Amino acid sequence: MKFVENWEAILKGAWSVRLAAVASALISASESASSVVPTGIFGITPELVADAALVLRYLGYATYAAGAFVARFMDQGIAVAQIQAALDAAKERS
Repeated sequence: MKFVENWEAILKGAWSVRLAAVASALISASESASSVVPTGIFGITPELVADAALVLRYLGYATYAAGAFVARFMDQGIAVAQIQAALDAAKERS
């Protein structure tokens, strides 16, 4: 296994990478926020908070996987930018 030649362009421009970063941040935020939720108000029990945190975590994982998977098959403009850069470089050499 080896990196593709344009891994830097993919890392900078791919929506799959951006979606993965956003989903990861949301998962971390939901886990942290669950410890801040006050219990005892409106019938909220600690068990309910723990269950909601678990559901949010797995929803985050599912969103992370599905979003990254779908985005990899969409035209993200990376190939177009590379072709244009190669054409510009060829013009400069001429």
